Amino acid sequence: MNFLRSLLFIVFIFQFKAGFSLAQSGQEPAFWLDQVNTVNNDPELSWSEKLDKVEAIRLRFLEDNQKDGVYAKIIHRIADYKRILGDFSEAISLMQEAIAINKSDVPHAEEYYLSYTFCNIGIAYQELGIQEKAEAYYDSAFNLHKKYPEETFSPAYISFDRRTVYSFNKGEYQRTVDMLDYALGAIHGLEGTIQETLLKIKKGRALLELGEIEKADEIFQNSIGIFESEQASGELLGFAYNAYGIYLAAVARPEEAETYFSKAMDLYQKMGYLGSVLASLDELYYTWAKIDDQKALTYLYQALDLLEPYPDSRQNMSTLNNIGATYTRLERYEEAMEYFQKAIQIAVKGFEPKDQYQNPTLAQIRQTDNYYEVAMILKSKGEAISKQSQMEKSDPVILEHALFHFRLNDQVIDLMRWNQQTEGSKAFWRGYTKPIYELAIQACLDKYDFEGAFYFMEKSRAVMLNDQLSEMGAMRFINESDLYKEKELKTDAIALKNVLLEKESGSEDFQKASVDWFEAQSKYETFIKELEQRYPSYYQYKYDTSVLSLQQLQGEVLAGDQAYLSYFVGEEASYVLFVAKDQIGLKKIEAKDLEKRAAQLLELTSNKSKLNSDFGTFKTISQRLYRELVPEEIKEYPRVMVSPDGFFLPFEFLITDSSNDNSFMLKSQALSYTYSAGFLAKNQKGNIKHSLFGLAPVNYSTDIQQASLPGADLSLKKIRSFFPKNNLLTHERATKQNFLNHLSDHSIIQLYSHAVADADGQEPRLYFFDTSMPLSELQLLGGIPAHLIVLAACNTGVGKLVRGEGVFSLARGFAAAGIPSSITTLWEVENQATYELTELFYRFLSDGLPSDVALQQAKLEFLEKSEGQSLPYFWAGQVLAGRSDVLKPASSLGSYYIYLYIIIALLAVVLLYYKNRP
Repeated sequence: MNFLRSLLFIVFIFQFKAGFSLAQSGQEPAFWLDQVNTVNNDPELSWSEKLDKVEAIRLRFLEDNQKDGVYAKIIHRIADYKRILGDFSEAISLMQEAIAINKSDVPHAEEYYLSYTFCNIGIAYQELGIQEKAEAYYDSAFNLHKKYPEETFSPAYISFDRRTVYSFNKGEYQRTVDMLDYALGAIHGLEGTIQETLLKIKKGRALLELGEIEKADEIFQNSIGIFESEQASGELLGFAYNAYGIYLAAVARPEEAETYFSKAMDLYQKMGYLGSVLASLDELYYTWAKIDDQKALTYLYQALDLLEPYPDSRQNMSTLNNIGATYTRLERYEEAMEYFQKAIQIAVKGFEPKDQYQNPTLAQIRQTDNYYEVAMILKSKGEAISKQSQMEKSDPVILEHALFHFRLNDQVIDLMRWNQQTEGSKAFWRGYTKPIYELAIQACLDKYDFEGAFYFMEKSRAVMLNDQLSEMGAMRFINESDLYKEKELKTDAIALKNVLLEKESGSEDFQKASVDWFEAQSKYETFIKELEQRYPSYYQYKYDTSVLSLQQLQGEVLAGDQAYLSYFVGEEASYVLFVAKDQIGLKKIEAKDLEKRAAQLLELTSNKSKLNSDFGTFKTISQRLYRELVPEEIKEYPRVMVSPDGFFLPFEFLITDSSNDNSFMLKSQALSYTYSAGFLAKNQKGNIKHSLFGLAPVNYSTDIQQASLPGADLSLKKIRSFFPKNNLLTHERATKQNFLNHLSDHSIIQLYSHAVADADGQEPRLYFFDTSMPLSELQLLGGIPAHLIVLAACNTGVGKLVRGEGVFSLARGFAAAGIPSSITTLWEVENQATYELTELFYRFLSDGLPSDVALQQAKLEFLEKSEGQSLPYFWAGQVLAGRSDVLKPASSLGSYYIYLYIIIALLAVVLLYYKNRP
């Protein structure tokens, strides 16, 4: 990842780096401000010379005038010169004085001008690395823009431009996109300006980092023509060339990209813009890295020469890291380590390594202002150590260094994640940092460190889900009024986000919705930060990084007849860790195309006609995957829990014997699936007797336009006989509000309905009689007391796969809301088969079987009794995700006993009456 790519975000800020032209009105003495503006606009003067001249103007002004609004503008300019020259303390002091004057009622004081000073003091704090204060001043500047839109365009624009620089620099690419969408809709007077195009190109840059090439393509194609016209020249045209070059490199057109980078560099060199020249060199390196590393190195060497006067700069740190990474690819490991150590020394002040393996402490890293940079340098260094270890044939000393290194890298990744505000950014970095865990697991395998392998496997998956559960648990430390406010703000933000998702990107309605959502989301995030400061226990629980140990998994989670399989699918290799109470093992899976074959098998199985006509292919792939994925050591255990990675495959349909078409794994082992072992431990609930809440719309209101589900209500009635204590809602009573009203009243929830989802990013959505509920709304259902939800709707287990995190499905949404187990559906299945399987499941569950065994027995009986429905298409799509507990039904006989006691009491009274009659 490119540290310096952020430079092109600030290339065009040069025009404002000395602050703003001093605005005038008819009521101000133009004499003084004209003098200041003349000095400020003189290109021949240095910053120091400008400072001296404006300071002289200030002194002359005070000879005959009081400190009024004109004086505030003069010291505003002086303060900005001092900021540029590095005297931040004096700059901030002068800006505070200017603010105080413009807030008073002295002559010529103007409230709108506070926006300019707020913006400049925000820039000062940002350059000092105090982003929280910078953000507060940027907010103040923009709030005045809402009040004075005509007078405050520049500070409003620059405030958001600077904020996106920060968010982009720390890898918050989705946050950057969100902020730019907000700015494009909220800044008055932006439409049709060159600044609008600049912000759009910045959005395109962030979209490229997120891998959204098509959206970025549209932006770049529409924007480059504007800059090549007469509307832009000089540094702005250089910025456009550089940005377009990045786009061309991203779409694998390196020669064209090189042409545009060269054009940009020519312009920058003529103007003497060193930072922009370095940005272009950096992009040239990234364009050719891994294609032609020797050529890529030439650009890094050029940058290193230019940076010789600036040894402690972030640019130099990035260049050193890139040289190290290139040397690693060239197998020059000793030289690579030398450059990595130099880069870390710049990133972490006070770090003085004694050897090439030593790293800074976590405490030292916490003092830095950008965990992202440190994490990425450590990632590059870890790759070098890992490859060096492999070359040295798993030298135990190097392995020890490698494992210590990867533990630290993992801790810094945690810090980076907590410092990110959007789910999109977090999801992006989960995928980007996954290779670190692949290297770590390989090192654990070489060292036979099973505990370490389990740790890194756990940290490589469902971490965002774990964070959600931790935050939900931390809410118990918050008082009722704050809980209510948190829920209210979160509800507003999610509702407005859903409105935004319905709008066409780039439209006027989209821009308005972006403004509404971003403001609501910002209020929610601000309140969460307040909670973290006011409730130390909430903060501590929320950011607890402890991981379940192998001993805990064996002793507290696994039953004696259970085995646990955890998979890791990497870029170079895949691994399986198997655990039972009496054994542990770790193996490398040599197969290279697991994901491809798993996807092929799923596609085949989910299509009844294809499966029926091409069962031979199914059998071949299924049996091969069984051999590759299932270790011999766990085949003796009747119950198996699977923690998948990269793909979600129902192991039930894997064929265990190539000579027997019906030797499905289902027949020998009960399967369940989990997001991680930690999820199982975090979601233990008390052993109670269970009641059932069932919901089946059967038919839908005309607005919903969903096909009816005839027979769903009848199936619910059959199920109620197994769980006598129940509440069933069907037809027009099966509304979303009724679902929400009764969700917390029962421990088992049964839904017969429709759902939509796909793997391409469409948000999963569950349908009720009157409306639907998207996955995002499930965030509002925190702390649901239910133990199990059965989602008997198509595709409830389907969603977008986020590498390093898992599938974002409806089932996962309910897991994040606190329900530890779900039965979910991976593809569309015929209604009658779904009803039969579900009814059989409840029958076996009510007999006291664990839920995984109950589902297994239901499928086996279905196979035995259902003629013409033996294909896995009919029965393999329903899977159990989460805990596999025993869920015995609560008796509804309590009320009968009450009635019986009443009758007996009445009879006793009657008998006593007759007995005592004279």
